[in-house]
Amino acid sequence: NHATAFTLTKCPHCIAAKELLAHVGLQEHDGTLLNIDVQKQAWRKRQIPDLVPSQAAGAITMPQIFLGDEYIGGNSQLQAMHADGGLVPKVEKLLRNPPPPFPPEFKQPSNAELLGEVDPAFRRKWQRNLGLLDKAVGGDVSSLLIMLEGVSEMVVLCTDGEKSAVETYAPDAAGPKGSDDSEEMLYCQVALENNETLFIDDPSKFPGLEQNEDFVKFGYGYYIGAPWRQRGGTLTGTIAIMEKVPDKLRPEHVKIVELFRDLFQADISDN
Repeated sequence: NHATAFTLTKCPHCIAAKELLAHVGLQEHDGTLLNIDVQKQAWRKRQIPDLVPSQAAGAITMPQIFLGDEYIGGNSQLQAMHADGGLVPKVEKLLRNPPPPFPPEFKQPSNAELLGEVDPAFRRKWQRNLGLLDKAVGGDVSSLLIMLEGVSEMVVLCTDGEKSAVETYAPDAAGPKGSDDSEEMLYCQVALENNETLFIDDPSKFPGLEQNEDFVKFGYGYYIGAPWRQRGGTLTGTIAIMEKVPDKLRPEHVKIVELFRDLFQADISDN
């Protein structure tokens, strides 16, 4: 690839930057642009501080753009470079003389490394808080979980120990993520991919998820899950309720789960 862009899926500044790069001849489909979507690969955001110059370090906004191994900055810097007439010559030079491989190889964090970033006392506190969520939705659901997104798996950060099916989803347990748009995608993975709460009150309405592990292996056909993201950090996941029995999860429970998600998201951002 001749250029690299770290982006977010629906970020308007990211979209504008990629459109401009495509306009000057750098596109994903022909391999001249490597687009790293940190919404789908949150762990890749950890790579950025090692790549940007020290004077540009600090709060990392999206997009982050490189031409070859030269750091450009965000969309504003890219647009300004084009307006000043500097972008096209740089791109033409890159296309004539492909740069060395970039970005450099980056070690994927293990599940243990991700879990190690969360204080054990914090996890115990939120295990207790899941008990409060259980009471808030009626006290009779099967499984309450806070999930952490790993590179290739979803990992259990917390469960309500008294209620959750610990034999299936104990703390630190992990389930393999399915490939994008496949029937094996976990419910929590879908909520994260879409960046919105997923409510399944009728499995027949979601035929595309009929082969996922939650349903096939453990029998959870009903689900409410809200995605969370650590502000200023790289941890992502969901807070979720899963149920085997119909009619236990109701529309009014969605707002309750989202309220607990907001509280958790603020708390882990300060962790």
